[in-house]
Amino acid sequence: MKIQLTEREADILFEALEEALEHWTENLSCVSNDYGNDSPEVHNHQQEMADLSTLIDKIHAETVKTEARDPWGEDTGHPRADWQHDVSDDNTSLGYWDWVDSIKECEDEETATLEGKDEE
Repeated sequence: MKIQLTEREADILFEALEEALEHWTENLSCVSNDYGNDSPEVHNHQQEMADLSTLIDKIHAETVKTEARDPWGEDTGHPRADWQHDVSDDNTSLGYWDWVDSIKECEDEETATLEGKDEE
């Protein structure tokens, strides 16, 4: 699943996530001072920080920064003529850019399925 955000929205999200990770780092420092570096509490905090860092990386990977789209523009791999054909055949009621997004999502899923079969 891809998350589509404008560049501004993505910047706000990642800034908040980085602040959360910074907060966890500060908490780890406090816990280390209170319990010592080898304590289970410190180990748990370190694991939670690693999990948060992994989550941030995953969100980065799944986020597609979208630019404001020209309402009259066209995606190079998905011509408007194809969309118009789908509309006229009652295969979609989506607007052009939503149709492009749905086609790309299907292509991503097909690629993932094919890659999974190749690994077997």
